[in-house]
Amino acid sequence: MFTLSGELVNALRRRARSLLKHAYIYLNDGDFDLACYNCQQALELYLKSLIYELFGEEVKICSLRELLGILHKRLRDAGRSRDAELIETIIENYRGVILGLEDANVDARYGTKPYDRKDAMDSIEAVEQIIEKLEKVRKRVVA
Repeated sequence: MFTLSGELVNALRRRARSLLKHAYIYLNDGDFDLACYNCQQALELYLKSLIYELFGEEVKICSLRELLGILHKRLRDAGRSRDAELIETIIENYRGVILGLEDANVDARYGTKPYDRKDAMDSIEAVEQIIEKLEKVRKRVVA
């Protein structure tokens, strides 16, 4: 396992932060579907940045479950069982939110499902919590 830093990691993280910031703007404007969509995108980009930084693997998939699965497997394969277990806990504790965010990747863009303020607030809160937990993993691995 190795750590890469650089332009791609920084760009993905910057975009993830910006998407989450704009999720708040959409929430305040009443655009709940776009707030949820931005949350999905923010978490997707953060996960991709983490996988790239920690394992040098540029991933092109969009599924949050698959991205978390890749991260879990890479950590386990690298002997980081404690960190892999934290990913398992994230998947278990946020399963419903993750599934909802994956749906928002399509539904929010094409207007096939109505989203409300609670959906948007729950999505923002969950993504912030997940990223906070993932950041703990990142700091332990790169330390």
